[in-house]
Amino acid sequence: MKKQMLRIALYSITLYLFISAFNSTFASPFHHEHPANNRRYARTLTNLNVGEPRTVRMIYFLPNDRPYRADVIQKMKDTIRIVQTFYAEQMEAHGYGKTTFRVENDPHGNPIVHRMDGQHPASDYSFSSSGGTAFSEVAQVFDTTANVYLIVLGTNQYGGGFGGNFGKNGGEALVYPGGEDNRLPWGAVAHELGHAFGLPHDFRDGEYIMSYGPGWSRLSQCAADFLAVHPYFNSDIPVEIVDRPIIELVSPRRYSPGSMSVPVRLKVSDSEGLSQVSLLVTTLSGAGAGFSELKTCRQMRGEKNSIVEFDYDGVIPSDGFTNLSDPVGHPIAISTVDTDGNTSLTELSLVEISPHYIGSLDEHTTLVSSVALSPDGRTLASGSHDGTVKLWDVETQTNIATLPHEGINSVAFSLNGILASGSSDGTVKLWDVETQTNIATLPHGEPILSVVFSPDGEILVTGGWAGIEVWDVETQTNIATLPHGEP
Repeated sequence: MKKQMLRIALYSITLYLFISAFNSTFASPFHHEHPANNRRYARTLTNLNVGEPRTVRMIYFLPNDRPYRADVIQKMKDTIRIVQTFYAEQMEAHGYGKTTFRVENDPHGNPIVHRMDGQHPASDYSFSSSGGTAFSEVAQVFDTTANVYLIVLGTNQYGGGFGGNFGKNGGEALVYPGGEDNRLPWGAVAHELGHAFGLPHDFRDGEYIMSYGPGWSRLSQCAADFLAVHPYFNSDIPVEIVDRPIIELVSPRRYSPGSMSVPVRLKVSDSEGLSQVSLLVTTLSGAGAGFSELKTCRQMRGEKNSIVEFDYDGVIPSDGFTNLSDPVGHPIAISTVDTDGNTSLTELSLVEISPHYIGSLDEHTTLVSSVALSPDGRTLASGSHDGTVKLWDVETQTNIATLPHEGINSVAFSLNGILASGSSDGTVKLWDVETQTNIATLPHGEPILSVVFSPDGEILVTGGWAGIEVWDVETQTNIATLPHGEP
């Protein structure tokens, strides 16, 4: 699972088993004839970034070695209407009325399809390339953060696709029509548009549209609850992002060997009120490996502050053989959406405790860059980018002192009871460990990456990008400079 550009991108890779029955599930009421040489279905490449907000726009992306196919255009127009109907019926089934997304139409109410000629042959837009080249070319012409785009790529490949969400008003879904007859199954389009709206995979039931089927024909309740506060499905929701929900884990990340389940306890808050909190896990194998899938969700009904607890059993829906001990590490994510459609995503890991585990020292607020043990093994020093060096009693695992020093990159103990801390601000501070006081500040002159004492504690060596400085600890004077860069 990867945290992508904070256009909050939940990307999916999908390889479908297309079954002809999918296409007959919904009948399209739209039928239009287009002669093969009719290219007026698309606007020219002028002023294309004028799509109205909350609108799905369609692109027929044609590699430079593929002929124009009028039947693909018609299938796009027919399929998008089928998908609109699917979402409307499913939202109604879950109690939200017959609401669905809007499509860009011409003055006569017919869907518009923009043609875009690719710069490369079809082989450069293969499924194995994850659609990256096509996405890149589309982004040069269209603003995918301002609208959701459905891209149908004319390569005559097997069916499959990709989808990504870029915040409340943007996203993209790319679908490869399958086979020589350019089949465009409505399920593929509905699935990838789901990702463009922000829905993750949901393998809890093969009938859910966000699964891989083969019987996909429904939205889950979790998906419908999410879309109910999405600006494409609810005109009362603003497209501007205001304050995102705040998520804080308040339960331990480690669990004991042999555990059947572990509580994931969260403190969640939002000034406008929370709509949903979801627990996501990572798919381990198959086409979706490495991406997020839904484990469970909780409706919040406008609560502004709440403690939410999920009982996590380690089972990944797409792989029913998993448990808390296999694998021993579980990357999970917490996704929230508030009543104004603003989302937050927090990633963390749950890890089984090793039999040799003693304890956890967790008082730093950000990256711990260096640790060192005193010669007698009783004191641990930890340097962090939170601007502190902390001293710990190893036996009791308690914090005994906090020493201020910004941007710590390295700490080291001497045999004589002195601690050195090297900082990115170009200084080394020497501390008396017993009294926990600063006894000297040595100017290295550039960010310090490493500090080390001689075995007898009389010499301190500091290293930076360009060179090494050698210091006499007693007199606190520089006694040598060893350049490390080019002479």
